[in-house]
Amino acid sequence: MILTLLILLTLNPASDSTAWHLWEKADSLYRNERFGEAVSTAAEADALFRKDGDKEGQAEALSTEATAWFSLGASPSVHLSSRELEVARFCCDGLTAKEIAQRLQISVRTVETHKNNIFRKLGITTTVDLVRLMGKIQ
Repeated sequence: MILTLLILLTLNPASDSTAWHLWEKADSLYRNERFGEAVSTAAEADALFRKDGDKEGQAEALSTEATAWFSLGASPSVHLSSRELEVARFCCDGLTAKEIAQRLQISVRTVETHKNNIFRKLGITTTVDLVRLMGKIQ
């Protein structure tokens, strides 16, 4: 029994179990029609799976995220990185690019690049559109 537990712990490092826990949470949020939260949580899980090199987990997280986006009426091919989600949330909170850059310790130009990528992926053109969409998914 103890040997089995040790083997499982060795095969399933803490970051991996955290990623799977996040994916399970995202899946549960999706099933409960909390699509916005499912998108964010699945993106976090995806980032951890990528870091761990877990292709199976990454595929599950991306599938959940895409399905949640589709349920929101957005393209199922949309995938916002965890950093893009952070920038989107700060934009919705009314922070300027300069303020976001200071909080995330990145350049203003990088913030603008993230915003442009977010707008392109979501098929929107303004921060007002972003606030409306994020309000719909939260």
